[in-house]
Amino acid sequence: MTTNPVAHCTKITARIRLQSFFWLLLVPTILVLIIGGCSTTRTDRFLAENRRPEMAEAFFKQLDSEVKAARVEHRAYSRIEGFPYLRTSRYLAALKDQLDSPVRRKDWLLEMQALDLEAREKEIANLPESALQALTRDTPTPSADRRRELLQRTVEASGILLDHDLQSESLFPVLIDTVMVPDDYSLTMRTFGLYPLVMPVVAYFTDGAYDTMRARNQTPPADLVVHGKLMAYGPSDHTPEKASVTRRIYDGSVRDAFGLPRLSETDKLQLARLFAPIFVHDVAEAYDIPGEVTWEGNRLKIDITQPTVYYYFTPSLLHGRPILQINYVTWTAGRLGPNAPAIERGELDGITLRISLDDAGEPVMVDGMNNCGCYHFFIPRKERLLGIRPVSWDFDPVVIDYLPADFPEKPLGIRVTSGWHQVEDVGTDLTSEKLEVYRLLPYNRLESIPRNSGGFASMFDEEGVGIGSDRIEPYIFFSMGISRVGAMRQRGHHPTKLVGRAHFDDPHLLDINFELK
Repeated sequence: MTTNPVAHCTKITARIRLQSFFWLLLVPTILVLIIGGCSTTRTDRFLAENRRPEMAEAFFKQLDSEVKAARVEHRAYSRIEGFPYLRTSRYLAALKDQLDSPVRRKDWLLEMQALDLEAREKEIANLPESALQALTRDTPTPSADRRRELLQRTVEASGILLDHDLQSESLFPVLIDTVMVPDDYSLTMRTFGLYPLVMPVVAYFTDGAYDTMRARNQTPPADLVVHGKLMAYGPSDHTPEKASVTRRIYDGSVRDAFGLPRLSETDKLQLARLFAPIFVHDVAEAYDIPGEVTWEGNRLKIDITQPTVYYYFTPSLLHGRPILQINYVTWTAGRLGPNAPAIERGELDGITLRISLDDAGEPVMVDGMNNCGCYHFFIPRKERLLGIRPVSWDFDPVVIDYLPADFPEKPLGIRVTSGWHQVEDVGTDLTSEKLEVYRLLPYNRLESIPRNSGGFASMFDEEGVGIGSDRIEPYIFFSMGISRVGAMRQRGHHPTKLVGRAHFDDPHLLDINFELK
């Protein structure tokens, strides 16, 4: 464990003045609403002037109707009003100011089409038989074949609409105005919840919670309480010379028009294995063991017979340039037991640990959170950290430690408390009584899990919230504007602050909070 002097000076950077903060909150919102109204008008005009092939539009309209009725909408990516064959992410929305060439505009458009097709593949897989029959009425073939045919029809309709829209010179100006990702904060909830009045109280307790997080991770390991036994869950093997392997993958990769490496699924799995962390859990009960998410009837269960960690890649920005991040996600049966605060207890819990690789594939930052979006923390590379950028009217990022000097040649370990599942130590030499090997599975398996009774279903509902994971926290923190706060959430839907606004997948997150070499 390393000493972290930064931890003692990252306090709240502003003294809240209610009236000023209220206007700071309200004025940008009014501007967004005005701009949003203008973009809708421009989109409507584009659709009216750009008559699309009717069969393709009708197909998407029927498919969307069945998906909505069945409540199987895939929410990891955001739909774009008027463009049923496109979806976007915060990263792609952030690239709008870099569309300075035809090649970049085309790459940007194709990436949004790819996100939509990825989402629709999961939606089609999760459709019930009745909806499938309505969409493939004239196809007397087995269910699996009809789903494949429906997906193929989706790909064809997507290509037809894309090719048609590309003929219009106004396509990209309209998309630049239209593409945006709504945040996960509700102005309505904050208005009726009297956010400016309640916020200073929540800010006070939040500041204390952040100090506790920092102090917990500065406590000598010998002084940390163990409630059960320390169990380590690690990858199946340890690859030496990780830096050279990573460079080989990066140097051999094709880059898109923005400079982001295009990695094959094989390369992604290899990188995920290279940087796979060790999770050292204080196991007092079965709810402390990370496992595979399964369906048991209509309830989600965690199968602990095989420890499991899910992974996915996300693009982000560092100094305005695209970088890759590897996300590792654990799931446990719940946030339960005497260590967990009563208001936070409930079924399903877990941790997301994210490793940000710079343009050469070297880890520059690790951050993480509980899967509800709470307790967001950072672990920077000390020699790359020039300073923390103060953010007006907000808290500084919670830096709990520095990355060990021998990472990534040695796997990074994080120690996790029992029941509450908080990170309390970071290092490459964490002790444990036993090491269990975990499986690495793609995160997208969580978005279409086989049911015992047949068919598939996502672990997340149509709002992007883990099914059965709701807490009582919304009754307490309604004023903070986060719908179903405290519940487990799907990637792309993790608000990380009660006071202010921040999202885990904000591509500007590192540049906003840190000055990095």
